[in-house]
Amino acid sequence: MKMKKLMTVAATALCASVFANTAVESSNIVGYQTITLPEGQEYGMYALPFDAVTSEDGMTLYDVFPNPLESFTGGTMAALADQIMFWDNGAYRSLYLFKNANVPARHGKWINPGVVPNASWGTANQPTQLKLKGGTSFWIKRKTTAGETLPAKTVVVSGSVITKANGVASYAITPATADAGAYTLVAAGFSAPFIPNPDLQTPAQPAIDWLAMGCTGGTMAALADQLMFWDNGAYRSLYLFKNDKVPARHNKWINPGVVPNVSWGTANQPSKVVIDPSVGFWYYRTKGATAELNFQIQQPYSL
Repeated sequence: MKMKKLMTVAATALCASVFANTAVESSNIVGYQTITLPEGQEYGMYALPFDAVTSEDGMTLYDVFPNPLESFTGGTMAALADQIMFWDNGAYRSLYLFKNANVPARHGKWINPGVVPNASWGTANQPTQLKLKGGTSFWIKRKTTAGETLPAKTVVVSGSVITKANGVASYAITPATADAGAYTLVAAGFSAPFIPNPDLQTPAQPAIDWLAMGCTGGTMAALADQLMFWDNGAYRSLYLFKNDKVPARHNKWINPGVVPNVSWGTANQPSKVVIDPSVGFWYYRTKGATAELNFQIQQPYSL
């Protein structure tokens, strides 16, 4: 199967440390992308922008990050090593990279440090068997040493360009309660950028009816669902505006305050940001939004 065109991921940056111009290149449905671990940043939120090439069950971490000791720091325990962290049912679960050539069965492997949630992870304190599907989001936590600045590193991720039979990537959003909001890790869902307000791009693309999808809007961030991005050690967010008497903002994701750069657009106006497919982010369901929600992203290309 041939791709009809080169898919250029023109990922306009939150800032240079998080988003960079990247490209997914392929003569068939296999592509690759470079992910940057920024200098000095202990944490980063990422997403898998590809599916497995040969398996429908997903990619192992060694498919995602071949030769991990070349890109990550290993150690004999979690506190001495880089970790990959997943948000699971309201809590984090992590894996750490083991390094000790005298223990070849674990050397260079991602280890379950404790109790595993289910059999798909493998055995506690042993190399994980976890497989990831395209569009899965996760954190990378890098080992830090007092007085030292973490160097920038790059990791090349490759795989099959994500396609969906129905053309839709769907994330089941955790419902809020009457007293508290709820968080779900999401991503672009495909091997191309996610654009919250596509009708504001040049050339304009069809608008998305987020409110009809079931997202909760409001006249300020505290009353609305939000998209939250980790940028240079802090969160930046957009909120969904709802007021049909203000048509220029109604049903749009809004920059609630100071924007990091011109790619986001103007403060307190609909955002123009473009989200790289290798970036994960939170969907925050606002307090009181107890209804079920499937956050849906349309496949932006044909193969």
